[in-house]
Amino acid sequence: MGTTTIDYPACQTEIFICVDPGSVGQGGKGIYMIDNKLDNGSSGEGTDELRTVCDENDRVSWRILNIAQDETPMTIFGFQTRGNAVFKESKPVAAEGCENLCFVLDKAYASSGQYDTYQISINVNGTQYNWDPFIGCK
Repeated sequence: MGTTTIDYPACQTEIFICVDPGSVGQGGKGIYMIDNKLDNGSSGEGTDELRTVCDENDRVSWRILNIAQDETPMTIFGFQTRGNAVFKESKPVAAEGCENLCFVLDKAYASSGQYDTYQISINVNGTQYNWDPFIGCK
């Protein structure tokens, strides 16, 4: 099995979507989200309802990881933003060179304690899964 090295973009806030392809299903089963902002007050780690708290002006990335480390194909293929506290008029886009394994939001806006809900869509072995985590800024 060959390995591919991907040069992920540098971001202050990193959100990981860990997927167990053998048990993934609707209702959050098999999808576990974590971020690097626990000290900022993020909560819901290890669930599909992560509530990320980034800092104003952070560059934010989302990466999908196959925790089974097998060959099951999986990608992030879409975001739908629902709110304008953090996203304003922008939305995450596929990072160049990441083969739809990473999406980036170039700038998070101050949200005064408010959270935006966003829908993230992934494809795991040909099946689409969608859910609605949260993001806010300090």
